[in-house]
Parts: sequence; C-alpha cells; structure tokens
Amino acid sequence: MKAAIALVSGRPNSGKTACLLAVIARASARGLTCSGLVSHGLWNNGRKTGYMLEAVATGERRLLAESHPLDEADLTLDRFHFSGAGIAWGNAVLRHSRGIVVVDEFGALEAEEGGLWPGIDYLLHNHRGSLLIAVRPALRRELLARIAAIRLL
Repeated sequence: MKAAIALVSGRPNSGKTACLLAVIARASARGLTCSGLVSHGLWNNGRKTGYMLEAVATGERRLLAESHPLDEADLTLDRFHFSGAGIAWGNAVLRHSRGIVVVDEFGALEAEEGGLWPGIDYLLHNHRGSLLIAVRPALRRELLARIAAIRLL
C-alpha cells in the first residue's frame, strides 16, 4: 500500500507551517506518531532573514538558510544562502521518519532535485504511512506530477 498524501498549499507567509503544526498537535493528542520536518522563518525587523529546520519527533533544530553568506553555504538561491550541513541533516531526518510524516516544504530547491528532494523522494518511494507536504501554488503542479510518476512505478 502506498502512502496517503495530502498537500498544504499557500503563498509565502500564508500560514502553511502553522497549519502543519496544528495537524501535528491534533494527531499527537490522539496518540498518533508524527515526524518529519517543519521550517521556521527567522525574522529581524519585520524581514525574513532565514529558515530553521525542526525535527517534528525530537524538536531538534538546525539552520537551513540565512540571508547573509554562511561559512558552510553550499548554494545560494534568491537572497538566501543554504547550509549544506542543514540540508544533509534534514534529508537524514526525512529518511528515518515514521508515522504521519510532515515535509515543510517542497520549494524551488526541491523542484531542481536539490534541497530536501532526496528525502522527499525516498518517502514517496518507501513510506507507507501518511505524508503531509507543504508546497507553494506555483510548484503544486510540479509536485503532483512527480507523485503521479512515482505511483505509476
């Protein structure tokens, strides 16, 4: 049996992460196992300055990206510099996730098969539980096409 997949779609800062956190809280209150990743925006003076990944199961956090150059930045997209170590950690968390797995989010890096795509791809091929994936409207069709292609395998 393949995983049940639900998408949470919305523009930047529209509440996708808040929605995911609410689902996690309700599922956990019912005794269900939740894991995966949520991505918290880092803000300074009303401006988003980066992203922090949080492992749902443990609460552990790692820096994903900042608007200023990072010593270990492996790539830059738009105005953000992404941590290769943060990306690797996030993919490892996804590969070891169980139960209801949350992925926040399928973005531009993942559309180019970078970022958290290896972990998402692993889940789409191997996870048998529920997946809840955040995605921006502009990338929803791309993600749905990938899901459909994997399900046809």
